[in-house]
Amino acid sequence: MKWMAYYSWHIATIAIAVVALGYTTAAIWSERLDYAIISTGIAFSLIALATGVSVKAKLPLRTFPIIPLFGLVVLLGLAGISV
Repeated sequence: MKWMAYYSWHIATIAIAVVALGYTTAAIWSERLDYAIISTGIAFSLIALATGVSVKAKLPLRTFPIIPLFGLVVLLGLAGISV
């Protein structure tokens, strides 16, 4: 399942760029809070996707490092949105 790890990291790299762009836009223009909300939603969706793939493939969750990575992003995103 080495290909799955490579695939996950490639998706994570693209997603990190998109999410970072959303948070950056929200930070620069405070009226664009919706960008931060969307970025948080994308991060949460990727956690759900990785968890689903892990369960379906009967692999331990620890084989998907994208889960804790985006878990932190979601927590910080929710903290930032709630302020």
